[in-house]
Amino acid sequence: MNFLVCDGDLSVHGGSPICSGAWLLVQAPERFDPSQLDPAIVGQAFGAGFGLVAMVLVGTAGVRAILNFLKSA
Repeated sequence: MNFLVCDGDLSVHGGSPICSGAWLLVQAPERFDPSQLDPAIVGQAFGAGFGLVAMVLVGTAGVRAILNFLKSA
């Protein structure tokens, strides 16, 4: 898919766009396609994110256990 892009200032006069520079025809990047993702890399990213969240939750539970122990003593 191609688009027209103004390389200068763009203004509208009488409903028509006016470019102070030149109009350029550029090609838009391809749409994102999830089928092109490598399942191994997706699994690694999921594992890294899960590990980060799990580490914070386990650390929080440990701190909570220590504070409860100190409060009961």
